[in-house]
Amino acid sequence: YIRAVDGPPPGVDITAETALAVRYYAVPREATIETVARGLDCATTTAAAHLKKAEATVFRALFG
Repeated sequence: YIRAVDGPPPGVDITAETALAVRYYAVPREATIETVARGLDCATTTAAAHLKKAEATVFRALFG
């Protein structure tokens, strides 16, 4: 059961897509936040902040 949510904040959706593409969520993890940042051409701290927002959006949708 997943509740419908408004989309993720601006910039967050592409960050999540990039993280998936570089296998950041693979088990075991195959990429680092630095890899995600390079894929987005942004600072590591920016990528980390956007990814945290994406994860929070998912968890709110699941458990909110």
